[in-house]
Amino acid sequence: MKPTGAGFTSIDDIDPMPRAAYRDGSGRWFAGSERFSVRYEPAKVYRDGASVAVEPGAGLGMLDVFVCTNGSATGAGVLLVDGDVVGAGDGRYQVELAPGEHRLEVQGSEAATWAFSVAAGERVYFTSAHAVAIPQQPGFRVWLYQVEDDSCFFPAVTRKAARSASLGCLLTVAGLIAVMVAAVWAASTGSRDAETVAALAVVLSAVGLVTGVAMGVRTAQRMQRDLEASRVGTWRRADSATCLRGEAVAFPSTHDLHLWPAEESGVSLVFDLLLYRVARASDGVAYSGSGASLALAHAGEVRLRIDGVEVPCDWSVWFYPLTTGIHVFRVEYGPDAEGDAAVHEFTLDVGETATVHVPVRAFRVFDESTGLLSRLTPRISHYAEDQA
Repeated sequence: MKPTGAGFTSIDDIDPMPRAAYRDGSGRWFAGSERFSVRYEPAKVYRDGASVAVEPGAGLGMLDVFVCTNGSATGAGVLLVDGDVVGAGDGRYQVELAPGEHRLEVQGSEAATWAFSVAAGERVYFTSAHAVAIPQQPGFRVWLYQVEDDSCFFPAVTRKAARSASLGCLLTVAGLIAVMVAAVWAASTGSRDAETVAALAVVLSAVGLVTGVAMGVRTAQRMQRDLEASRVGTWRRADSATCLRGEAVAFPSTHDLHLWPAEESGVSLVFDLLLYRVARASDGVAYSGSGASLALAHAGEVRLRIDGVEVPCDWSVWFYPLTTGIHVFRVEYGPDAEGDAAVHEFTLDVGETATVHVPVRAFRVFDESTGLLSRLTPRISHYAEDQA
């Protein structure tokens, strides 16, 4: 991966947004805490149809999760369960867990968190790869969804959809070629017949372009509908707090939030982790490197207080039912494994339901010459969605 232009020597010397999720230069997987019994398989093994499901031990449940932190599932995504690192590396993880409530988290250049429960002998499936099916979206997004089974992990184009998309591309290319050939012929001959043929070619190419684009759009829409149908619940309620009118509700993404009919006033906060994991070498700073130190490096937790009362919060989209009027929000990050922490306070005049983004920038900069992780102070900010 090419070096970025930023030096990451200070908060004023960084990229405005992470340019990529961190990747290990050799594509290796790194094991985390020894408390987990885990089977890991690279993403390619799953996509090739060679992945093997294992059964949980007696009295245990199984978390089956596909970690994906870029469009090709080649990142060094960090998987955490109940705050401990399971491993680093995009791919399929099968983790034995004691029955009960657990918290799952995936971190790339972003993060997603979800709470779930598992019973003895039960297998629960999660994936963070569904954003691969949204080509028009700027950049890959880490959205964590519970799904029906392991066939729903990674978006796959069916043969029929592939033929449709290929035909659409061929029609588009054929239309462009027809226009160029007709234009050259008309210019070289100057005949009236050539001009007529050129005009006809323009019409046919326009039809081909429209048809090709439409077929591609239909293929993407069909895939998106199939993925949405495979998801098991797209919101969860958490315990209420004295400052809230009811229970807080969490969503994997703002798309799921907008599909949920809010029945009361309040505010939605989108907690956006922006995790910069970069390696500094002699030729510059890049979002790839080698070794376990940077691969396993991850961000800490985020917490929220509204009007001085702590409320449920993690790397999700949260709706908080509040009375109309002025409310004070205090966002706290860390301290993380490196001892870094940050605080950000702001006030909102809650009327109708509003959506506010809360970006939290955290930094892990590995110096290859010293073998040490350097630190930059994390930063928290906020902005309304219509100001993005």
